[in-house]
Amino acid sequence: MNCKYVLALALLGASSLACAEDKKSNDFYVEAGYAHLNVDARGADDDFGAGALKFGYNAHDNLAIEVMAAVGFSDARIQGVKVDLSRAFGIYLKPKVNFGDAEIFGRLGYTDSRAKARAYGYSQSGSEGGFSFGAGVSFSITEKVYVGVDYMRYYDRKGVELSGPSLGIGYKF
Repeated sequence: MNCKYVLALALLGASSLACAEDKKSNDFYVEAGYAHLNVDARGADDDFGAGALKFGYNAHDNLAIEVMAAVGFSDARIQGVKVDLSRAFGIYLKPKVNFGDAEIFGRLGYTDSRAKARAYGYSQSGSEGGFSFGAGVSFSITEKVYVGVDYMRYYDRKGVELSGPSLGIGYKF
């Protein structure tokens, strides 16, 4: 089923590139946001919050390149184990289509996360990374300022899934 979503996003990006004008945008942007994430570990799950900062470059009118850094604001508790997101880094391709003041986008890339688990006086940290994907929409408030909402699947391997919606505000340079 995940392949269907990836294929749909890839087709969206390819079609938007084919329909785009020859004019190339050279805009940089920064976005700060809050993500309400769900971690599901082999059927046991909990939610926690994270803050994210994204930096992007519009390589084309219909394609941006983004990097993301995030840190957990709260902890998740899964079967008595306290789990917190120490940090996450990601790099993504962002195919997009503009409709006036609205932009619909997909996001495909790689996210590496580091988490710490604690229970009964013991703790263990570990890093894992994997393919990430998602989609969202943003709306311009002014020529330079926008708000956006998206849903991302950051990680889905080894019986652990990390995903959720986020809300952000951005500034275009």
